[in-house]
Amino acid sequence: MNKAITMKKTIRDDDGRDLLRIASDTLPDAGHKAIEAFYAKNDRDFQQSCEKLLLPRAKRDVSDERFKTYGAVRRLTVACDTPELLSIVCDVSVYDGRRRSASRHSENWDRENGILLSFTDVFVKGAEKTLLALLREQAVEMQENGKRSHYSNYGTLLRRHFSKNAFFFTPEAIGFFYQPNTLGISDKPFVYLLPRKTLRERELLKSTTF
Repeated sequence: MNKAITMKKTIRDDDGRDLLRIASDTLPDAGHKAIEAFYAKNDRDFQQSCEKLLLPRAKRDVSDERFKTYGAVRRLTVACDTPELLSIVCDVSVYDGRRRSASRHSENWDRENGILLSFTDVFVKGAEKTLLALLREQAVEMQENGKRSHYSNYGTLLRRHFSKNAFFFTPEAIGFFYQPNTLGISDKPFVYLLPRKTLRERELLKSTTF
């Protein structure tokens, strides 16, 4: 499939000063009409939401000499693209005039049928306990090797903030992610890639497709 296409929009005041800049991705060639419609709607909803929430505040604050243009960005990354499976990671960053916030979510698709896959579609019942153990092993290794700094109680936080919606496929692994600042001080998500081979050996996957 082709890469995501970025739609950009700038809203200015009567004096031509930029109030709000929005950049949002869509997937016009995802291989199934239902998937393409999903991301087209998400793009529209994101832009409309940004205008509704941010634009009135930008208009209010523009007279302040310290004013900086408000902004919102929604980026789509194709993490896995096969005839059977499409995995999309969506990163959103918003600047509201005071602070910048970031968040991530993902969608995993049955490509042939245009259906979203849930955690229970992919993993066997009771898989969460073993997955958390594997995630903790990676976190320990990353912490000890200095690859990623975590809070001292990251073991507890891994369990507390684990989300069954926060995973994506790559060609060789399944990635789990945690939102920025949940496991350590960072404006970027914490990501752990579990090899699919390991997950198959542990009999955690429902289908050989995964």
